[in-house]
Amino acid sequence: GDAHRAHDTTFMIEVSSKHGFWRQICGGLSDEGSHEWRVPRRQHQGTYLLRVRNLSAQVVSQTVSITVRDEVAFECPAEGRGEGPCGGHFWSAGEIRTVRWACHGCVGKVQLCVGSQSGSWDALCESELEGGGGFAWELP
Repeated sequence: GDAHRAHDTTFMIEVSSKHGFWRQICGGLSDEGSHEWRVPRRQHQGTYLLRVRNLSAQVVSQTVSITVRDEVAFECPAEGRGEGPCGGHFWSAGEIRTVRWACHGCVGKVQLCVGSQSGSWDALCESELEGGGGFAWELP
């Protein structure tokens, strides 16, 4: 009834802007669930924050840092979904991992970089790469 409907409208998902404001992605959410969000094509490259906010208590439930970089998507094989860059698991120094990607709508070549939480980016290889493929990377 009405009590359930009021409960459903207490949470929203927001994304930060370059200017420090928060923009709503969706609202009317219950206290648990998921939402598919397509990053807008007009979203500028950079680091943003996503958050889930409880409107009735004015409490931020969770904040996650995301980075928007062109239209390059990392491909994760079904058996490797729990491994970074898709799952965020830790990779050990000295390991060799294959990073696969697909670039949809990109023109020309891409550069494969590794980023830190501080927002700095270092190239993984000296040359530019094709818009899709794989690269064997030995972790430093």
